[in-house]
Amino acid sequence: MAKDALLVSYLSLSPARDTSPLVEKILVDLTQGAEDLSPDDSNELAECLIGDLAESTQQGIRNLQISLLRILSRNPACTALAQLSTLDTLLKWSAFSVDPLDSTKRTESIEARKALCNIMVQHPLARDSLVISSHLNPFLQHLTTFASVSETELTTSHDSMDHFLTLRLLFFLTLQDSPVTRNLASDTRLVPLIRHAISMDVPEMEGKEALMVLYNLQRLVPDTSNPFTPLVPRLVDLIINTPPATLASPEPSGGIHAVHSLIHPMDTEAWPDMPKLIRLCDRLIEALDLLLQAFDTTTATTPLRPRIDERITPITLLLTRLVDAWPTLRTHVSSSLLPPRRDLSIAPEVGESLDSRLIRLLTAVGTEVRSHTVADLLYSLCHQDAKRFTERIGFGNAAGHLTRLGLDPKDALPTASSSSSSSSPHPPPTTSSAPSPLGIDPITGKTQSMSDIPSTDDWTEEEKEREAERLFVLFERLKATGVVQVENPVSRIHEISDEEDK
Repeated sequence: MAKDALLVSYLSLSPARDTSPLVEKILVDLTQGAEDLSPDDSNELAECLIGDLAESTQQGIRNLQISLLRILSRNPACTALAQLSTLDTLLKWSAFSVDPLDSTKRTESIEARKALCNIMVQHPLARDSLVISSHLNPFLQHLTTFASVSETELTTSHDSMDHFLTLRLLFFLTLQDSPVTRNLASDTRLVPLIRHAISMDVPEMEGKEALMVLYNLQRLVPDTSNPFTPLVPRLVDLIINTPPATLASPEPSGGIHAVHSLIHPMDTEAWPDMPKLIRLCDRLIEALDLLLQAFDTTTATTPLRPRIDERITPITLLLTRLVDAWPTLRTHVSSSLLPPRRDLSIAPEVGESLDSRLIRLLTAVGTEVRSHTVADLLYSLCHQDAKRFTERIGFGNAAGHLTRLGLDPKDALPTASSSSSSSSPHPPPTTSSAPSPLGIDPITGKTQSMSDIPSTDDWTEEEKEREAERLFVLFERLKATGVVQVENPVSRIHEISDEEDK
């Protein structure tokens, strides 16, 4: 029977669908062709199914109806499923307290929750309705039941799909800021549920979902009171046990979700001891190194570039948080990310070292968020000292960040002599045949020598005049924009030349 005829047949059976022997066969056939229905037919069928499910139907028929709704929920054109009445009905039949030994009811419950999750993905506006659904309380009670049992009991009665769908619905629910979600965020009874879900012997998909829920909940709690602080040791272990390549992968891993969760303020007393914190920093630096290598192989238009930025940002944020909280970690991280410069003859951002590649990110084309977080990290490694920051990475690289902080970059501009003495404790040796150094250029952050100054001995008078005019115009523009407020030196040169001609 053609799908159009099947649809007409099902719709024509009302109101006697429960007792008709054809209903089950029609529903099975409709399920096989539901994805090919037109938007109008999909919406008409969805409204009919929701109306039937709102009433009492036979369990076998109800299973087929819910399964058909689950298939229709994949279609973004099926807008009838985004209505509050649909969410109420599906929450009603989700039966969160179903006995896991009752396979029929369990299948019904799983299918209803899958349909709800699909609707949340295809129709984001429906998430607002989920918060106010009249059937949300059974779901919240289900969470309380989960959280009230011990982790041993959770492991014994573990149902991966049940837990996963519960966490997935909780994820969509906590995307909204409402009194309901704020109460959830402050409920310490959720800690055991999340702790169990991110343990090493639980499927990864469940752990990822729990970590995304944790991130949402932490956004809703005040900085002064984070009930999820007891999870810090497990989150740290999760990152340390994640290979650097997995942390740096474009595909989100449990480790990178743990990084996101640790960015939120939590009591430092809950963090592990210093040796483990050092291991945490080392793992983050290893992942950052891989990301910087990948960054250098892409361009601003490469599709992979935004994914790399998405990984660099949380890792640098967490490193900044760690070095700000523990001075010992600042010293340790600085030795890898911002060590003393060995070769002052090249600019800080030039080269393939880890610190050079990191400094290049400050001016590379890409997201502002990434460049800001990298600058924050480098600034923290310089003890948040503007002059030290400028001396170490160069005025051109530092000026943008200092301006963003509300500081005047000119105040942080070091003199050549101070830069020469403080930029590196181990200046490179010079030989008698090398050009004599003139100190460190505070703008470029590298040493100057006589060979860097172009010779004008072989210039003609016309070439000198053109260069003087170019410099004169440049200084006038700088004065007009307020960058410098000094007498144009080219004017003075012209006056001296005129006096000599006389």
